[in-house]
Amino acid sequence: MMGGTLFEFIMLTLIFMGMFYILDKLLRKWLRIEKQEISSPVGKHILKWGTRIFIALSFLFIIIFNENIILFKVSIILCLVMQSSFQAFIEWKYLTNSREYIHTIIISVLGLIYAILIFSLIN
Repeated sequence: MMGGTLFEFIMLTLIFMGMFYILDKLLRKWLRIEKQEISSPVGKHILKWGTRIFIALSFLFIIIFNENIILFKVSIILCLVMQSSFQAFIEWKYLTNSREYIHTIIISVLGLIYAILIFSLIN
């Protein structure tokens, strides 16, 4: 890490996790969104396999772009955006009368900000 230590990274991660937890509770209360799971077997199946594909892509990018740090960072961020967008779409499609997808989008944007912040600390 550029100008940082492992301790700073761990502290930043713990602070951000705490902020995510608090923000999750406040966001759900403010938007009046109950936590829901996809009950449709088709939706569950699509979400499960889509998530597996994005995880596999992330590992593939780690292997392919491990020498070029800029391509590595961009590819990981791209995978995060694609996976979050996919999850929000599946929630929108398979959770009727729910706004869970709005929660997913907002939390994903904050996760993206965190990823960019962490990647800015890495050489």
